Amino acid sequence: MTERQFNTLTGPLHRKMYACAMMLLRDEDEAADCVQDALIRLWESRSRLAEIEKPEAYCLTAVKRQALDAIRRRGRMQESNVDISNIDLPGSLTPHDEAVARDDLRLACQLIGQLAPRQREVVELSALS
Repeated sequence: MTERQFNTLTGPLHRKMYACAMMLLRDEDEAADCVQDALIRLWESRSRLAEIEKPEAYCLTAVKRQALDAIRRRGRMQESNVDISNIDLPGSLTPHDEAVARDDLRLACQLIGQLAPRQREVVELSALS
């Protein structure tokens, strides 16, 4: 697929793609970035795009997936902003062991942040008991 063919196919869909991203993200800049990322991915796979039976649906699905990924990333960033610097570790740790322990804590917080809300709540409540 040439650049001209790609633009002919995706150009008229740009507004629909943006509307789809805006509906999910509710942020103009993030929606525009999402559409741009989807178009880049579509361009990279343009050889397969010519064979797609319903290119409009394919393009809208691509931008929807990008938007959902952005929402997931946003959720992870919010959940993983746990400040572990104030957590007291046993005083007998060497500086290396303390760094490893803090890295482990950071990773655990990130993984907990990726859980579904109910699962995350169970883990957080079990840590309190």
